[in-house]
Amino acid sequence: NDETQRVGISGIEKMYDWIVEKKGRAVVKTKDGGDALVRGVETPEGRYLRAVYNGTWTNDLLNLPKI
Repeated sequence: NDETQRVGISGIEKMYDWIVEKKGRAVVKTKDGGDALVRGVETPEGRYLRAVYNGTWTNDLLNLPKI
């Protein structure tokens, strides 16, 4: 949360709803220390999350460590 700097763990559906429906803002750190904005993406195959860094779609979410 940008306002409170609160962090947490959420499932994909909950994050998708928060980002897309509630206009939330999620950011992940890239390998080089930058910030990648997380976006909700909907395709005929389903809904998922993807990161955008410097205007380029990335797969940085796949590189996050599992907790």
